[in-house]
Amino acid sequence: MIFPTFAPPTTRTPSFVLDASVVATWGIPRRYVVYTHRVRSQLASGVALTTATWPFDVAEQLLAAVQRGETTRPRVDALLTGLSGFRLYIDDEGPFRVWPTTLDLAHAHDISVRDAAYLELALRIDLPLATVDATLTRAAVAARVTIFTP
Repeated sequence: MIFPTFAPPTTRTPSFVLDASVVATWGIPRRYVVYTHRVRSQLASGVALTTATWPFDVAEQLLAAVQRGETTRPRVDALLTGLSGFRLYIDDEGPFRVWPTTLDLAHAHDISVRDAAYLELALRIDLPLATVDATLTRAAVAARVTIFTP
């Protein structure tokens, strides 16, 4: 398994919630910017927490980028293989909070349920959110969630 379900008690605690939009840029050259590079560098020596949908979200964004010609399948495969080197933990409580908590956040901020899952996790765990998604950033600011600064 690439990602443990949750951080074992002997490891360092996560320092931020990682949105799929950041990781997807690592495989799409024209979207890879200073911020996403810095998040990657921070994750290389730290620990992050993410939602249960995160693997699907990353894969979906990368598949769409391949289909649009923004990246290649070999580049995506290399990125996905390399993810096993990061300490990234999947939240195992999020699926049990979809209704009403996550759904309420989606309604309140006019965002998708998937985006609301990242927002709910950051709120619940009280961690900053690493994202380059403009809609999620807007919702996070409105919900008083700090945007992660690497």
